[in-house]
Amino acid sequence: MIKTTLSVATLVVLILLTALKPALAADSKPSEQSVRQLLEAMHTGESIKQTFAHMDDMLRASMNDVNRGRPLNAEQEKIRDETRAKVVALMKQQLDWSTTLEPIIVESYRDTFTPQEVGALLKFYDTPIGKSVAEKLPAASQQMVQLMQQRIREMMPKIQALVRDSAARIEAAADSGAEPPQQAAPLSH
Repeated sequence: MIKTTLSVATLVVLILLTALKPALAADSKPSEQSVRQLLEAMHTGESIKQTFAHMDDMLRASMNDVNRGRPLNAEQEKIRDETRAKVVALMKQQLDWSTTLEPIIVESYRDTFTPQEVGALLKFYDTPIGKSVAEKLPAASQQMVQLMQQRIREMMPKIQALVRDSAARIEAAADSGAEPPQQAAPLSH
């Protein structure tokens, strides 16, 4: 009887340990140092710095689109250029790599990846193919941003038309004298 009880207890402990193993592993986080090494191997900081370097060009293109192709007078151009410079400065200040973005990314990677996954990624980025991928990531990211901006610029006339239509319909509904919907009385128990 005691032997059976010990066997059952041992079996229960083994089952519990097996069931808890993924949970215990999930609590294990990669070190901050290993994640920083990974970000360095992936050239993440350089990629973000390159994106900021192109930000002024991206803003210039998007701000030119705002005026729907009509020429601006000198004062309007000055306002546009000042605004663009202020936006770039604000974004660089608020999204600085070392003080803001890197800590956010490190925390996110530590919460998302296991030490084994970070280790495997570090090994990958230490190979010739991994180094090649890391060197190409900034260019791929930049191209994605440009393609997304192009797509958004193409959508803007449709979005603006929808907003204008909605505003006209709201205005017409206000002019029709329709009563605003009654708010339901609070339910009492």
